[in-house]
Amino acid sequence: MLTEADDLLAPDAWGSSLPPEPVHGSYRNTLFFDGHVEQIDSSINLRQKDNARLVH
Repeated sequence: MLTEADDLLAPDAWGSSLPPEPVHGSYRNTLFFDGHVEQIDSSINLRQKDNARLVH
Protein backbone atom coordinates (compact mmCIF):
# COMPACT_ATOMS: atom_id res chain seq x y z
CA MET A 1 0.00 0.00 0.00
CA LEU A 2 1.01 3.61 -0.53
CA THR A 3 0.02 6.38 1.83
CA GLU A 4 0.44 10.10 2.22
CA ALA A 5 3.68 10.86 4.03
CA ASP A 6 4.23 13.41 6.77
CA ASP A 7 6.86 14.04 9.42
CA LEU A 8 4.89 12.13 12.08
CA LEU A 9 4.78 8.99 9.94
CA ALA A 10 8.31 9.25 8.52
CA PRO A 11 10.43 11.48 10.77
CA ASP A 12 13.51 12.98 9.13
CA ALA A 13 12.60 11.60 5.70
CA TRP A 14 13.04 13.94 2.73
CA GLY A 15 14.42 16.75 4.89
CA SER A 16 11.92 19.58 5.31
CA SER A 17 9.83 18.58 2.26
CA LEU A 18 7.11 16.78 4.25
CA PRO A 19 4.32 18.51 6.15
CA PRO A 20 4.75 18.34 9.95
CA GLU A 21 1.48 16.40 10.45
CA PRO A 22 -1.19 14.71 8.27
CA VAL A 23 -2.56 17.22 5.77
CA HIS A 24 -6.12 15.89 6.23
CA GLY A 25 -5.99 16.13 10.03
CA SER A 26 -7.35 12.91 11.47
CA TYR A 27 -6.73 10.60 8.48
CA ARG A 28 -4.36 9.76 5.63
CA ASN A 29 -5.51 8.68 2.17
CA THR A 30 -4.06 5.26 1.42
CA LEU A 31 -3.86 3.53 -1.96
CA PHE A 32 -4.05 -0.27 -1.79
CA PHE A 33 -2.53 -2.57 -4.40
CA ASP A 34 -5.95 -3.62 -5.71
CA GLY A 35 -6.49 0.01 -6.75
CA HIS A 36 -8.92 1.22 -4.08
CA VAL A 37 -8.26 4.20 -1.80
CA GLU A 38 -9.34 4.45 1.84
CA GLN A 39 -9.13 7.02 4.57
CA ILE A 40 -7.02 5.49 7.37
CA ASP A 41 -7.09 7.06 10.83
CA SER A 42 -3.84 8.95 11.37
CA SER A 43 -3.38 7.34 14.81
CA ILE A 44 -2.81 3.95 13.13
CA ASN A 45 0.87 3.20 12.61
CA LEU A 46 1.00 1.78 9.08
CA ARG A 47 4.64 0.83 9.55
CA GLN A 48 3.75 -1.66 12.30
CA LYS A 49 3.55 -5.21 10.92
CA ASP A 50 0.77 -6.53 13.19
CA ASN A 51 -1.80 -3.75 13.46
CA ALA A 52 -5.11 -5.13 14.74
CA ARG A 53 -6.85 -1.78 14.18
CA LEU A 54 -6.34 -2.03 10.41
CA VAL A 55 -8.82 -4.65 9.18
CA HIS A 56 -10.01 -5.23 5.60
